[in-house]
Amino acid sequence: MKTHYHLGDRVRIPLGRGKALGVITEDHGALGAGGKHLFRVSVWMDPFEDGSYEVQEDELEKPVEDSPLAAAEIISFLKNGGLISILRSNISGGRNQPRAWLRRDSLGSLTHTFQEERGLVGGETIPFWVCDGDRIEKDKRETVVEYLKKSFALTKRQAEEVVDAVGTK
Repeated sequence: MKTHYHLGDRVRIPLGRGKALGVITEDHGALGAGGKHLFRVSVWMDPFEDGSYEVQEDELEKPVEDSPLAAAEIISFLKNGGLISILRSNISGGRNQPRAWLRRDSLGSLTHTFQEERGLVGGETIPFWVCDGDRIEKDKRETVVEYLKKSFALTKRQAEEVVDAVGTK
């Protein structure tokens, strides 16, 4: 029996009370109950680990394409914990410093990821050691403003608004 899905396809699968976005990583063939086609789907649990699930073909859905991110949505995410969470991921410096992208999670809310292929906007190297707890170091304010402008296409005023909302120490 021919399948409509292939390795690498982005799909939605039932997970909890909703649908989760993932990618088909294995095709097991007709091994499911009653000869149903079975796939392994890796679900993006950004910003960190992925989950992996065995799913029958009749449970898969082609995903709706991600809608573009509005500046107001990005600003709200960054003000409400997103920026500090991103900045805390680069406290070691050195080679291979992390980069972050924003994307929608399986519920349509914003989250961040360190995987370029999952992101919708972002990609600049996260500035090194710029926060103290849940606030930005005063002398690193302009570094963070520039990061927000370059990575998330915010205006200078929008970037300053985010930094002011998060606060400095």
